Amino acid sequence: SKSTNNIKVDTIEQVAKNKTVKSNIVKSDKILTTADKFAIYPGCERRTTEISRKKCFNSKIKRHILKKIDRRQINRLNINRIDLLLKIDNSGNVSVISISNTKKQSVRNDIVEAVKTLPILKPSIDNNKKVSVKYNLPLIF
Repeated sequence: SKSTNNIKVDTIEQVAKNKTVKSNIVKSDKILTTADKFAIYPGCERRTTEISRKKCFNSKIKRHILKKIDRRQINRLNINRIDLLLKIDNSGNVSVISISNTKKQSVRNDIVEAVKTLPILKPSIDNNKKVSVKYNLPLIF
């Protein structure tokens, strides 16, 4: 576990077909849970209210992640819900803090890899400053 600027990075290892694949899950000490203006997903900028931008954000981020993960494996494992805790940093990069409701390493790895392919977001704003925030994302199957 390494520490950089109050962010600890733990490595998850997945052993599959005699290969080890490493993915990073970020654990952070100081991240806001709310902000004056929430992060904006590309394509949601034209929404006129904070509520409509957040609905657009939710829809687009879920759609992106669900397209990238192996839904057949999730169905075979009878997984109905996975809760993600994400960090959106003050540059708009998204990373995984935690994944709940599945211990299956290949599913966890798929999710981490899917999050890595998200576009850079317009970061959250609090007190006129770009800030890092936590974001809870339930994935329902």
